[in-house]
Amino acid sequence: MDWTPDGKQLPHDFLGDLQPEDVLVDYEGPRSFTARDRLGDLLFAHQCGESEEVWRYAVVPFTETLLKELTQGRLDLWSALSQTRLWLADICQDGAVTACVSSSLRQVPETCRPQPGVMIYPEHDPWIRRASFFKRMTHGTRWPTCCNGDSARLPNVIRVENRLLATSRRKRPPSRRYTLSPRLQEAM
Repeated sequence: MDWTPDGKQLPHDFLGDLQPEDVLVDYEGPRSFTARDRLGDLLFAHQCGESEEVWRYAVVPFTETLLKELTQGRLDLWSALSQTRLWLADICQDGAVTACVSSSLRQVPETCRPQPGVMIYPEHDPWIRRASFFKRMTHGTRWPTCCNGDSARLPNVIRVENRLLATSRRKRPPSRRYTLSPRLQEAM
C-alpha cells in the first residue's frame, strides 16, 4: 500500500476485533464481510488496500436491511460505503487490528475504492442482467410481470426491457419483394 489514510487516528481497538461474522466475498482471504463492534452493532468492511503485512478495510456502520439490499443486488458498494461515518482499519495477516482512522470514502484513492454502480456480486451487475434478458428473449422465454402489470412501479431497466419485449411480439407487415421491371431485366 502506498497511501496513508487521512483522518483522525483512533485507538486500534476502537471498532473491536473486527472478526468476520459473515464473509460476503472471499478471495485469498475475506474481501468483504460483516462484523460486530464492541457494542454488538453490525459493521460492513470492504477491502480497499493491501500490502505484505496488512489489509486495509473501509468499515461502516450497517443494518440488516442494508445488508439484504447489498446481497440482493439493490445496493452498490459505493452507496453501501458512502456513510457519514467511515473508518479505515488495518488488519494484520493474523487478524489483529493494528490501526484505525476516522475518514471518508472520498479520502480513499480512486484506484482503491469501488466505483459507483459496482455491485458486490458480478451477477448483480445491470449489464449482465440485461444480457441475460436478451438471451432469454431470443429463446422465447417471457419476462415475468409483477405489480399486476403496473409498470410505473418497476425500475427503469425493467420498463425498457418490457417495452422491447412487447415490440418484439408485434406482428410485422410482410416484407415487400422487389423485382426488376421487365425493361431492366432485358437490359441485363
